[in-house]
Amino acid sequence: MDVSKAFDFLYHNAYEEKPLCLFTYEHEYPVLFFTALLKHLSESPHIVLKNVSSFLENKEQLDAEMQTTFLGQTRTLWLGSLSLLSAAEQQKMFALCASYKGPHRLIICSAAKDVPKSYVSLLTVNLDQDLTSKEKFSYIAFLYPSLTYASIQKISDGHTTFKSIDSLVILANYAMVLGRNTDAFVREWLPKIIIPESSLFTLSQYFFSKKSVQFWNAWNSIKDEYPATFWTVYWSEQIWRAYYVITMQQKNNIIDARKMAYRLPFSFIQKDWRDISLESLSKAHAMLYDIEWRIKNGGSEQHFDLLFHTFMLQSKNN
Repeated sequence: MDVSKAFDFLYHNAYEEKPLCLFTYEHEYPVLFFTALLKHLSESPHIVLKNVSSFLENKEQLDAEMQTTFLGQTRTLWLGSLSLLSAAEQQKMFALCASYKGPHRLIICSAAKDVPKSYVSLLTVNLDQDLTSKEKFSYIAFLYPSLTYASIQKISDGHTTFKSIDSLVILANYAMVLGRNTDAFVREWLPKIIIPESSLFTLSQYFFSKKSVQFWNAWNSIKDEYPATFWTVYWSEQIWRAYYVITMQQKNNIIDARKMAYRLPFSFIQKDWRDISLESLSKAHAMLYDIEWRIKNGGSEQHFDLLFHTFMLQSKNN
């Protein structure tokens, strides 16, 4: 469906016409887009938004939210990403959503590959489609009413890498604070913001997936973009968050695990955490302290390579 039409429907409270909106993505879950979308919808005077994504593991509570109203009030319910569920649970949720007739509207998200071929929704939006200028303006006009597409275009300056919806959200947030002082930003900072955001996400994804060839290619292409102090902080946060996500998942504390998973790659949250031991993460985090001390005392930054090699070689049982 056309992006602008989809956004228009999200504002309408005639939920019986289109009670379900499905967003799909091809590769990476667009976390920045959904953060901006939910914030915008929550501030709308036309609808009542409720985040029920934490209820995906509690079917009775989710069913109660979907089927009941308070004094006849209809709501927009954000169920989150179905791709976080097991394959069997995904199929059940798709079947439930496909047959849903109201009284509320459901907004769900899924990796395109996980959507059943037989699934049909009257309101489906592919977030990874190549965006035309008209579609980009629709995104900006809906999420950031005070901005114009021209202000975003002035910052992006026609840069070809700004195709993803999350890149567009990043640009919109900068445009809101920069005003007319964009020249220095475009020249000195923009290449270090948009491209690394995507590259860092991919780098971390390869790291936790233990895809060594892809990881080393990505690492060698980006490691010189930032000083060693940045990398110690970056990897410390990634490993620390991963450790506690796994801890919470093992205790079946799904809600807190999802909160802690902020800034971690989606593939880790979905599946890779099952193949990583807490001990390997603990050892990696301890190595970072040693690396930081060595670098501050004149040591080589190649100590990072030893950390990565060690982590890649460790199995789940080590």
